[in-house]
Amino acid sequence: LRTDIPAHRQACAHAVFSADGRWIATASHDTTAKVWNAADGALLHTLPGNGSQLWTIAFARNGRYLALAGDSEVCVYAVRPGKKPWTCTKKLPIGGDGRMPGSAFDIEFSPDSRRLFVGNFASQVEVWDTGSWKRIDVCDEHGGPADGRMIEFLDFHPDGKTLVAGGRTFTTRILRVGPIGKKSGKAVGSGKSKRKRGWTTVQTIAEPVRRDGHPTHRMCAQFSPDGTVLAVGGTDGLLQVFDAKTWRQLQSFPACPGEYCAALGFRPGSKRLLTAAKVLRVWDTTTWKKVAEVPLAAHTQHLSVSPDGTCAALAGIDGHLRIISLAAAGTAPK
Repeated sequence: LRTDIPAHRQACAHAVFSADGRWIATASHDTTAKVWNAADGALLHTLPGNGSQLWTIAFARNGRYLALAGDSEVCVYAVRPGKKPWTCTKKLPIGGDGRMPGSAFDIEFSPDSRRLFVGNFASQVEVWDTGSWKRIDVCDEHGGPADGRMIEFLDFHPDGKTLVAGGRTFTTRILRVGPIGKKSGKAVGSGKSKRKRGWTTVQTIAEPVRRDGHPTHRMCAQFSPDGTVLAVGGTDGLLQVFDAKTWRQLQSFPACPGEYCAALGFRPGSKRLLTAAKVLRVWDTTTWKKVAEVPLAAHTQHLSVSPDGTCAALAGIDGHLRIISLAAAGTAPK
């Protein structure tokens, strides 16, 4: 453990590195987001959010924006160099039907930073154009507002064309995302309302079923840096690994036995995957054997691996930000 920071007064829900690895941003149920120096853990900025508890935070990969979300809206901050204050430049209402306010559990910028994807509590993925900051599409493949279940995770394939989305919808979907200005998929609606969707479902991944017949739900997912596999973790502690071309399941095993598997991340430049709950575990992705583990003081809500693969940032349910050296955790490539 390199650094253990009492970052927030309430649960730290999300932690993420900037694309250049210089900063770590955290979002908390205490209504604030904070930006930290990744090198020494120094606090750089405190961002007020919208006054409600925050669930998620994301940097644009072009380094221009930081978005954070919780109840009712997404706040978009302009990223500034040095110690200049970061200001909220846009507030985007959450709610796929455009009428009722909602909440967001996860947000994700597209790899080209031209779109922001928002997974809301109404089983929808909203799509915003980061040039105009207008909502340009709503994906309701998971059922929409009538379904009443939240999208809990989003992650882009390295090709920038494929998005995984799932959560308490009890369905994990692989979506093919069309480029801006060119809609893909089938026409929906009729008459003047008829339009082309900007996405299509290319695969549905079945949820595991408990012995009592009820499905569990998935809590996190991430594509490997080389785009060959997709790892998915769930409330049953299982880690499922899928081939990212055929979508065939390759592995399924208890990565977080007796706990939720709510946090995972691949280490760039190595054959290692991290999973975290009350224990951080490191897995060899060639054999899927555990190679290291680090006990933690509290359950982990989310984790992010630095772009250079040297460390991981863990968001703790106790409000702490834990920065772990991956070399010390025994994750050096072999």
